[in-house]
Amino acid sequence: MPLFRSVRSNGVEPVSAPMLASIINFMLWRNTVEHIGTDHPKTVNANIRVHGLRWPSGNIFVDSETGNLYQPNFIARHSTQTTLDIVQAFDLAIPPEPYPLGLSRTEWEHAKHEASID
Repeated sequence: MPLFRSVRSNGVEPVSAPMLASIINFMLWRNTVEHIGTDHPKTVNANIRVHGLRWPSGNIFVDSETGNLYQPNFIARHSTQTTLDIVQAFDLAIPPEPYPLGLSRTEWEHAKHEASID
């Protein structure tokens, strides 16, 4: 994550998890658009599932069947106020719950259908 830190007059401030998620989503979208040559939303959504992203912490990819994002997982402990020591890194992604919180299976399947190419 050192790549995504901002320096201020008082030192270094880490980027938050929601900010990092936005950066990853944008990078996946941008790489897919560059690869397929169009920014048409349904075309991008259908193709983003076959493209991964090389990241400083490891490779990130989208599951082609579920659309879930997989990224490396780490267990860490605080060593000082601003750093974390990695205790264990997992090579395999831990699968998320099958459907996002707040959406029923029907709502999720409908959203996936809407995102696919007609």
